[in-house]
Amino acid sequence: GALFQIDPKKSEFTTIVRSAVTLGPMEEPTSLVAWGNDLVLLSVISGSLMVWDLEQQAPKISTTFGLPADAHPFRGDLLVTEMATGRVIQATAADSFQTRKVIAEAPGAAFLFLAGDDEDVYVSDGARGLVLQIISQGEVLDSPSTLATDLSSPEGIAMHPNGDEILVVNAGNSSLLAVDRITGDKRVITTDLALMSGIDGLPFGFPNDVVVVDGSIYVNGDGADVIYKIEDEENDSSGTSQEATATTICIVVLCAFNFIFFAAQ
Repeated sequence: GALFQIDPKKSEFTTIVRSAVTLGPMEEPTSLVAWGNDLVLLSVISGSLMVWDLEQQAPKISTTFGLPADAHPFRGDLLVTEMATGRVIQATAADSFQTRKVIAEAPGAAFLFLAGDDEDVYVSDGARGLVLQIISQGEVLDSPSTLATDLSSPEGIAMHPNGDEILVVNAGNSSLLAVDRITGDKRVITTDLALMSGIDGLPFGFPNDVVVVDGSIYVNGDGADVIYKIEDEENDSSGTSQEATATTICIVVLCAFNFIFFAAQ
């Protein structure tokens, strides 16, 4: 695997560190999340979660979860989705994530990606085709609230720059959607993305993520080893809704399985 730094303005990337299976400092990362000045590297292959020091280019904390797919900073702690257990875990940073509690679980669920802030947090369920809210106004909900249904292998999610919607990578039909945070109404932002919707025995593949950087939307496409830059033109000057265009900005390989995962800092 390898960790790259990408300049979205120039579509250039540089290698930060390389690592092979059982060799090198990383343990086959399959996703990453910005956390302060560090990165959180997660692996659904090895089960590792590692806090990576960007300045020292070395791990600060290394532990394991049940095949962690994504993490989300929440009030000083870290929320982690476990593909192996179908749970969302809140792990305490003060003791290197050894204190953990389950904040969401459901039979048949495959919680994948998280999005939100310190008040409201959402999670995608790739197996049941849902996006759910698990934290509202800073409080963990006793039972997750369903925001969107009838999705096709939803994977990465992120807050839309407008603050009113949740971006959803709808991998089953190779599209990016926006879901209204109040009504749950869905609209298509773009289609025909090169996404792998599933692998043998699972309704989802190695997940495709979405992040927002300086108002622009980026989606990785594991079907073609690309990162798309997407401009949502819903609020253009004509006042009409238009489908956005996905532009390939770079070709990158992050892990040994030729998929791309990334985070915004």
